[in-house]
Amino acid sequence: QGKSIIYIATSEEYARWAIQHTCQALVGFGEELILNPSSNPRERSGARGSLVRRKVKKAVRERVTVDEYLTKDPIIELGIEQVGATWLQGRKGFQLHISNVYLFDNRLGKRWFYAKQEDRIIGVISLNQLQAHNGWLLNHLMVVPNAPKGTSELLVISALETLEKEECTFVTVGIVAATEIGEIIGLGKFSTWIARKGFMIAKKIVQLDGLNTFWGKFHPESKPLYILFSKNRIGLSELISLKLALGSGQK
Repeated sequence: QGKSIIYIATSEEYARWAIQHTCQALVGFGEELILNPSSNPRERSGARGSLVRRKVKKAVRERVTVDEYLTKDPIIELGIEQVGATWLQGRKGFQLHISNVYLFDNRLGKRWFYAKQEDRIIGVISLNQLQAHNGWLLNHLMVVPNAPKGTSELLVISALETLEKEECTFVTVGIVAATEIGEIIGLGKFSTWIARKGFMIAKKIVQLDGLNTFWGKFHPESKPLYILFSKNRIGLSELISLKLALGSGQK
């Protein structure tokens, strides 16, 4: 129809193909973080391994436990859904997202681990099966605002250790922003300036470093991700389209 097309968060393999065949410009903006459960993060040496161990021990001392949700129980499901609602209410400031929270919709290929303190459910992590990789996507990690420190780390470690027992070797965190904008191909000077300036502004407003800092302690492998443009410019219409696609807005 002659319209401009933007591809969000493509792999490097697809980006290299597309820039030769269907697109005129690419911008490296982020990373996919991949974990191998067979390499347990809290058994790693160094500052990051020590930090994970301290966080997990802190949560355990506060009597936080983690279980996998395996049987259909409406009371547990309600508690897990309340965690999601409370987590969303606690989000402040400018938000970017490509999906809303749907914990129990389309259950096929999903798993849930939930954290409890005594009889109260205080956190959840959901997993989506990735058959192509014989692995999983850590889709939602949510804890209530007053959960003990280390609850998030305990949820991640509990899920990874369960997957390790199942001999799973591929778990992806999904998309996180890079610490700085990466490779740019095909854009003119003005569009390149917009791309770099826009990334700096978004990084400051939305605190894009937060996810990278949190997941970095688990020693992930990273793979670059790209935004592709079918035309070699970034104008107002492209910026508006990105804003709509990322569900960005004040909360």
